[in-house]
Amino acid sequence: MKEYKRSVGWSILSSFLSLVTVGIMLGIFMYFFPGSEISMMLGIVAVVFVLLIISFFSDMKQKVMLDEGKIIFKDFKIKNVRSFAFGSLKTENTKQDMKVFDIPCSKIEKMEAGRDIIFWRYNLHLTVEDMPTCIVIPCTMSEHKELYSALITHVEKTKPSVYVDRKLTKYLYK
Repeated sequence: MKEYKRSVGWSILSSFLSLVTVGIMLGIFMYFFPGSEISMMLGIVAVVFVLLIISFFSDMKQKVMLDEGKIIFKDFKIKNVRSFAFGSLKTENTKQDMKVFDIPCSKIEKMEAGRDIIFWRYNLHLTVEDMPTCIVIPCTMSEHKELYSALITHVEKTKPSVYVDRKLTKYLYK
């Protein structure tokens, strides 16, 4: 069972670019509203910096493992669930612990590509039967193309009728 982890370099670059973007936005705000207080602006940058550091360390724990007939996710965030910075994910309906969960390959309906806004590479979106939103495997995982192709072959072995996006296969095999 191979384990795929989050890439440190891509995660640092993503956090840095997010902080620079917030700084630029605050600079534009200060340019158009020159009477605003600088201490308030620096406070906002400090809060955003602390939130990015917390997000960076929580995201660095993310792992994906392929096991026989299932995919194991560790420390993944799923949309539409409540999460706390260093806590586990809990669904709103069941209050079930979702810090480590696995998904059987037979329950995966779609594997689609979605552009990452910062790096303009593709993220993998897995649509699962019982989940209201998809699971996003980011392009900032180390060896992300190898992970995506391993996931496709792993799922297609179990469920040959799974939908695989053409953009994703073009991205992987060009």
